[in-house]
Amino acid sequence: MSNTPTVLDRTENKELTRGRRAKRVWFAILACVAVLALVASATFAVNFYLNLQEQQRLLNGQADSLAALQQTLNEQSEQIASQQEQLDAQESKLAEQESKIAEQESVIQQQQDTINKQKDTIKNQESTIDSLRPTEVVKGVATYPDIDVTRLKGKKLVALTFDDGPSTYTSKLLDALKKRGAKATFFVVGSRANSYASLIKRMEAEGHVVGNHSQNHKNLNYLSAAGVAAEMGDSAERIKSIIGHYPYIMRCPGGNYNQTVKNYAKAANMPIIQWSVDTADWKYRSKASVLSYAKRGIKDGSIVLMHDLYSTTVDAAIELIDYLQDQGYTLVTVPELLAAKCGTVEMGKVYFHG
Repeated sequence: MSNTPTVLDRTENKELTRGRRAKRVWFAILACVAVLALVASATFAVNFYLNLQEQQRLLNGQADSLAALQQTLNEQSEQIASQQEQLDAQESKLAEQESKIAEQESVIQQQQDTINKQKDTIKNQESTIDSLRPTEVVKGVATYPDIDVTRLKGKKLVALTFDDGPSTYTSKLLDALKKRGAKATFFVVGSRANSYASLIKRMEAEGHVVGNHSQNHKNLNYLSAAGVAAEMGDSAERIKSIIGHYPYIMRCPGGNYNQTVKNYAKAANMPIIQWSVDTADWKYRSKASVLSYAKRGIKDGSIVLMHDLYSTTVDAAIELIDYLQDQGYTLVTVPELLAAKCGTVEMGKVYFHG
């Protein structure tokens, strides 16, 4: 038998060799895959670890922030508690002060009530004294009326006068005068009389005096005797048609008069009424200014000039009435003032005060 390999043997050897090579290739591939898997696993593990570390770092930072915030909140809570204590203490003090104020107000009210009772007693006593006095009447001249001065003797008297009206503010003034039992004198402009006839009637009905302040508020110094008679006469007729009688006192527009005007006044049986206190309300439309001028100038027997055309004047006049009454003044009409202080009035004479 020959030792030479047969064709079959060679073929088998080749197949074995090919198979071994294929196995080695597969082993190599599997080894590579395994290595890649290990590398991927390692990479994932490392990244996962690093992420965990970062998250832990962030959590630690948040924990620190929360701790700091909690400390801040605790401090604020302490501050709020301290402020609340202070507020409670202040409220307690305020309650005590309010209680004291209430007590003081109660005392003041009691004192005011006592004062009011004393005022009422004084008024009643004065009324009683007046009723016991013999009636004293100052006789008028011609159409100028008699004036009863029984209740006015020995008192401090002031006459408030209002020029150029009436106006939309006059009603408020009349309400205040009525409420306070005070009297005033209104020098009416004839051209306004028809528009405010009801107010002029009310003045007369409530014991005030309506005086003549000309028909159109012209400067009488520039008029002839006939012009003065027309200017004053037209106004007098218009006033008479409303109150039923001629006005028995007059005031010249702007306080301007001359001998011609005085002659007219004497013939018409009227005195000419000026003033001793000018509140300058026509110049300074200010309540405070009116009060300042009035309080500074008023004394017993004063005749005060104001204008009921202005709301500021009416407001000031109301406060002035209260002030004067508190000071012991009695507010009267101009005829009452002149009768009480001067006696019988002279027709055509100019009067500045009582």
